[in-house]
Amino acid sequence: MRVYWTVCLPALALLHGAAGYTSDISLPRLPVFAIAGHAVGIAVLHRAGTDAGLVPLAIVLTGLPLYGALLAAAWLGRQAAEFRAAT
Repeated sequence: MRVYWTVCLPALALLHGAAGYTSDISLPRLPVFAIAGHAVGIAVLHRAGTDAGLVPLAIVLTGLPLYGALLAAAWLGRQAAEFRAAT
């Protein structure tokens, strides 16, 4: 579980920065793809024998802050691309 927080989420933020740098997709739509995959992963990979009743709450509690963080990373990437194009 520690690897998820220390490796996977920072890597996801870096990838979104790169996506914002190289992609023409509108910034508010860009994090939606990653969060949808994250929600599917939460729903599919929950521990066997546990109740899935709190999965929607987990999706909301991780999805909303994750959207903000990924949107900020994509925005920084887009700003870097615009700065590079201007110079």
